[in-house]
Amino acid sequence: MSRIICVLNSDSISVMREFLDFVLGISAFNEDVSVVFAENSMGLINNIDRISPEGVGERNFVKTFGMLELYDISHIYAECNAVDDADGAGTLSEGVVSSIPEIKPLSTSECMELIRKSDHVFTF
Repeated sequence: MSRIICVLNSDSISVMREFLDFVLGISAFNEDVSVVFAENSMGLINNIDRISPEGVGERNFVKTFGMLELYDISHIYAECNAVDDADGAGTLSEGVVSSIPEIKPLSTSECMELIRKSDHVFTF
């Protein structure tokens, strides 16, 4: 079984929707799929509870985050430079933690190590 990692490093709502569709699709063919929300996507992720895709002509994909758990995608990470904060939440907002409870903060070096250990990397 291949270890696959999907990295979102875009601040585009359209790219985020495509990313989620891709992750859900690829998980149907592989059991070991990890998701990383990298540096540029953190602005969108931290405002996930306030995103209104309909405002820019997109379908509301925000509820799709709940599907990650149903598709057995439990390796969900956020690249946070402040993962050593006292509360352990790094730079993740409360909206993220409530919308994606499985998300774990990782430092940039931890994200790079995760990527190096993967067999296939898909970036958006």
